[in-house]
Amino acid sequence: MNPTLVGLTGLLPVLSLGLAFPPEDTERPEVAVRALQIEETRRVKLQDFESHDLDPQTKVLIEFQGVELNDVTHWYGLQIDEATDDQGNDLTIDYFAQDANGDTPETIDRDHMWFFEDDKPTDRLKLDLVLGLAPRSATEIAMLRGSLKMQSATLEAISVTDLREKANSPIESPLLEAASVEGKIGDIDDSSIELEFSGSVGAISEIRLVDGQGEDIAWGTSSSSSDSSKWLSIGFQDLPANARLEIDVATSSEEITVPFRLESLQLP
Repeated sequence: MNPTLVGLTGLLPVLSLGLAFPPEDTERPEVAVRALQIEETRRVKLQDFESHDLDPQTKVLIEFQGVELNDVTHWYGLQIDEATDDQGNDLTIDYFAQDANGDTPETIDRDHMWFFEDDKPTDRLKLDLVLGLAPRSATEIAMLRGSLKMQSATLEAISVTDLREKANSPIESPLLEAASVEGKIGDIDDSSIELEFSGSVGAISEIRLVDGQGEDIAWGTSSSSSDSSKWLSIGFQDLPANARLEIDVATSSEEITVPFRLESLQLP
């Protein structure tokens, strides 16, 4: 069996935010999955000392490909149902930092994912799966199967103008209200603007600071977030009077569950 190319059993439509795939649509294209790379981290502590290095682990880089992914903006709900080596050892681990592992949708950053690609693909996504470490006597991962939820969103933009006049004021928007999000412009000084959001902050897809011609004028951004709050500080060199915030908000979404099944993956 070719270990790098595995077909999927199909896409499962799931209702999300009131919009589902039409049940009569049976010709939806499949998403292909293949393993790109496997790396192992092995470590032996020869002395007792404090260390913050990663625990020994196996990392499998997998790629999803299909036109179905062109509009996907978030992923979550990663579930690894089986991960065993050719000796029958269970390689599944509870790794809290695993990408897409939780129940809250994570924004897919394609620019970062394909940083070294001049032409960034829209129909391909990469994800590292973190597993336990197989013994040296094992030669391959015999079976790796599970599923991942992905979400595509219909986005609408909010434009906020007259920013300095609205410092320390709420962002009034029917779109934010419909998405159960509350927004506020915080302090604005000579080099940064602060923003705060609460509620269903996963509905916020992107925030841009632009000038009157729509050109990005952000000079670095720092942020922190949780399931129900989001804080940003957007830096700038100059904030012209016609500057505005462009906030993309998901007004509806579709969700697909992508199963994967990979076999006979050679270990390093």
